[in-house]
Formats: sequence, C-alpha cells, structure tokens
Amino acid sequence: MRVDAGPDLLPDDVDWLRARVASDLLGPRRKKIARDIVFSSLPVDSALRIDDLVQLLPAPPEAARPTFLMGDHPLVMEFPFYTSQTVWTNVARRARGARELTLLLNVLFHGGMKQLGQGHNWSFVPDPGNEADLGVRFLQQGYFIPGLVGEQDDFTSIESIRPMALVRGQKYFERLGISPGMSLDCADWTPDLVRVFFRLDEARRRLFSRATFWYEQARRARSPSSAFVATVSAIETLAPRDTTSARCEACGHSLAKGPTQRFIDFLEDIVPDQGRSRAGRKRLYSRRSRLAHGEALFLRDEELLVALHPQTSSEWRESGYAIQLTEAVLINWLMRVGSPPSPAKTNGG
Repeated sequence: MRVDAGPDLLPDDVDWLRARVASDLLGPRRKKIARDIVFSSLPVDSALRIDDLVQLLPAPPEAARPTFLMGDHPLVMEFPFYTSQTVWTNVARRARGARELTLLLNVLFHGGMKQLGQGHNWSFVPDPGNEADLGVRFLQQGYFIPGLVGEQDDFTSIESIRPMALVRGQKYFERLGISPGMSLDCADWTPDLVRVFFRLDEARRRLFSRATFWYEQARRARSPSSAFVATVSAIETLAPRDTTSARCEACGHSLAKGPTQRFIDFLEDIVPDQGRSRAGRKRLYSRRSRLAHGEALFLRDEELLVALHPQTSSEWRESGYAIQLTEAVLINWLMRVGSPPSPAKTNGG
C-alpha cells in the first residue's frame, strides 16, 4: 500500500507520525485478557481452558438467559490480546481476536457458536400490565451482562466450575440435533485443533479463517440457496490451486485442472467417502454454479409453502450432506496441517 503526501503535509508531521507508530504500534506490548459474550446453541454450565489461548466459561447468574432449550445461550469467551495506546487500534485488535475465535469455535462445537448480530427487528412485546396481551415494536437487537468487565490482567479462575466434558471426536460430530438435558461439551480433539490453528503461519491462518467465514454463512443464512453456495465456497477456499503452466501443443489451451476437477480431487483427498461417487460430488459443484450464476434457486426460495414437495425434500437432504461435508473438510484440513489425534473424519456424516 502506498500513501502519497498531500500539499499540506510538513516534515514535522511525518516525524510525529513515525513517533506515534513506533510508540503505539511497534513499541513495548502489554498483554491483557479480553472478555467477550458469545452464544451457543446449548446451555453452558462448565468451563474449558485451552492453554493461554482461550477460555470459555458460563455467563454469571445475573445474565439474561433463554427460558427454553432452543435459543441463544450466553457464555463468556476470554482470550489474550496486545493493547495499544491508540483507542481504535485497541478496539480493532479485540474485535479481530473475538471474530477469528468465534468463527473457529463455530466449526468445532456441536450446534455452532456465534456473536450477536446487529440491526432492528419487529418484535412481540408483552403488555407490562397484562402479559397475555401482546404489542408490537421495532426493536434494536442487543445484549449485555450487568457489571461484566471487558478487560483484565489474567484469565478468570475456574477452580470452582465443573470442567467441560470431552466426547470422543467421531461420536461428537455424528450427533443429530439437540435434546432436553444437554449442555455444552466438546470433542476430545478440540483443544488440539485450537492449538493447531494458532500455530499456523499468517497466510494459512487467514486462509482457514476465510473458509470458516463461508461456513458461518452457510449455517446462518435464511435462504437455502445462499447457504448451499456458501458451503461449497468454504470447501473451495481450502482447495489447492493448480499452478500448472503447461499448454496443449495442438490448441494452446492450459493443461491445468479446472475448478470442478480441483474441487472433486480435493474432496477425494481430504474426506475419503466410499458412500458417494465422484459424480455425486461433482453434482454439488454443478448445483452451486447454477445457483451462483442465477440459473436456479432452491424451491423453498421460490415458493415458501412447499415443505412437503418431493423437490424440497431432495434439496434438504443435499444441503444437509453438503454442510456435513464442509465441516469434515475444515476439521480434516486442520488435522492434516497439525497432525493432532487420529482418526480424522472419514465421511461427510
């Protein structure tokens, strides 16, 4: 990136900027622990500490919680970051750390994990005088925990909190849905995968985070068409590029593999699956291309009340397979680059 001097820039201004960069960005760094609120699909009544990388613990008793199981359940996520004397640099570093971690944990925890979104929604509001009567108001989405400290010098002590249960990895990711009495737990390989992520060099760390971004979009999108496009994009993000420069002597066309072939070869390598043919996986990429290029939509995006239509059922099954396959790709990719415990996920289910 190049910055050109404007007509009013003086030599003293440049010296001042250099001094500020040296002191605020490049100078001695002080590590602090950020505390952010994130949300799980399951209630949280235990704690997990992974070295000095991240700690998850239940929200304090005074925190507002859903009154039913299927909701957004708050928890506190603690992680280290380096402070800066520049306020907005401080804010940016905290925000980036929280975002990066949440995207990672969204892949590794059953049901996912997320930050609260922004915006306004029309909402039913009970009448304070008679809760049986409902009103309607356009309200801003938001959440806070009274008295929660946003930064501190060390991780919160969790000696009095039950350790989070660890479940055998393959069994953990074969779960379907949630049921009464469940609380947040994690796969036994999760701590190792978090360590692997933080050992990645900058380029591969950003690459993986891009893939987790698309995975998050696939999990949160209201449109099944958009979600399907995002699942394939998450996989394609991690697929190696073909750098072959050779060309056909007869026609001059490149001999490098095309995007569809790279996609299929990558899947066969990273998630071996005897239950699906190469043709079946090729259809995933073909459907994504048709959706992304405006040639088609899932039926539920065209006609909302088609739950019992055979086409809707077929699209629902294909979408479910695609999201499970994407999850397996992300986990196996981390396992491959970090060689944590085996076995890796070997199919899309």
